[in-house]
Amino acid sequence: MYFNKEKAFLGSLPADTIRKPYQCSTSAVKVNHSSMFHYKGCQYSVPPEYVDKIVSLQVYDGYIHVYYNTKFITIHQISSKKLNYISEHYAAIAHKSQNPVLADVFSCLGYMECKGSGFGRIID
Repeated sequence: MYFNKEKAFLGSLPADTIRKPYQCSTSAVKVNHSSMFHYKGCQYSVPPEYVDKIVSLQVYDGYIHVYYNTKFITIHQISSKKLNYISEHYAAIAHKSQNPVLADVFSCLGYMECKGSGFGRIID
């Protein structure tokens, strides 16, 4: 009913060249074991719980917006640096034990009090 009345006032959509800059494209990437993903030859960090998962990237206005399913994870400014990490992500991956058996051995030998604290003492 309303469509027939308003149809005469509707115009065509703008040309594709005008619409294209306003469209957000999404790409999927896999997070590696270092809790990083690749974008245009550079690596960017995510929290360690996303290791080996597929995340979605939306790039616009000079930033990479990272999502897991529909959950927003983080945002990074696009950079020419090879490694781009957020300090909270770096701290979380550093505290995550990569080899719990080795950590237990170092703990038994007295090289560290808790997991993640022994490498500085081993070198000394």
